[in-house]
Amino acid sequence: MTLTSPFPNTTEYNYVYDEGTSPCSEGNGFRRFKSLFLPIVYCLIFVFCLVGNALLICVLLTWKKVTTMTDVCLLNLAISDLLFVVSLPFQAHYASEEWIFGSAVCKMMAGIYYIGFYRSIFFITLMSIDRYIAIVHVVYGMRVRTATCGIIISLLLWMMADLAAIPNMAFNQEVEIEQSLKCPPRYPPVNILGLLIPLNILIYYSLQNLHIINDCKMSQRLMLALQLTESISFIHCCLNPVIYAFAGEMFKAHLKKILQICIRRISSSNSANNSHSFATQVLDYSDSDRVL
Repeated sequence: MTLTSPFPNTTEYNYVYDEGTSPCSEGNGFRRFKSLFLPIVYCLIFVFCLVGNALLICVLLTWKKVTTMTDVCLLNLAISDLLFVVSLPFQAHYASEEWIFGSAVCKMMAGIYYIGFYRSIFFITLMSIDRYIAIVHVVYGMRVRTATCGIIISLLLWMMADLAAIPNMAFNQEVEIEQSLKCPPRYPPVNILGLLIPLNILIYYSLQNLHIINDCKMSQRLMLALQLTESISFIHCCLNPVIYAFAGEMFKAHLKKILQICIRRISSSNSANNSHSFATQVLDYSDSDRVL
């Protein structure tokens, strides 16, 4: 600060911009978290969700059969969760390095992710309504809680989820940011001018006034916390089969039957392979005796 004004009782400040400074970036800690923690979490969620929901679909289609609206909701919820985690292997690679799959796959994965996301929310909501009708309005529920009604409502929810995911699929694209390929949503200004920008400004400056966000370190901590909570929230697709299906005694019994059949087939195939190899060894030994 230097006093350079020729006028009395006034002060001019000489501000010097340091060209070595840069805007607040993600930071090495956040990048290390993304490259090490997120791929492991995404891969584990993908595996457990794939196994759990595949077993649920197998039980519904082969043993229990789809006969009520609850069964229709469970089947659609399992399909939605499987659709939701299809993009996680791509997200795991994206978190560890950069987006290398192109703009078309960027749009496709965004569409699949949000379609599965919206469908899961819609069918969990429908299951809550279904349980309310089954408990409170028993007589009325016997007429409307049918598989046919469930299929019709499911088709409507599919259409709503697909329409809701179109903007995300349309505006996600591959771009280069700071010499690295990214796959972020690029919304036009008209969509966010009326709400999101004013809301973000209000939140940001309110937090600034409270001295919550006042440096890069705190901003990096907030980004880390948001990414961590988002990753934890993905676990819901692994828990849905356990909470809504396998906690019931009927589903447990059907699952036990399926596992027993699989174990029997594996053991029978192993015993058949062992007997076949033993017979082959006997024939080889007899042929060698004939040659001698």
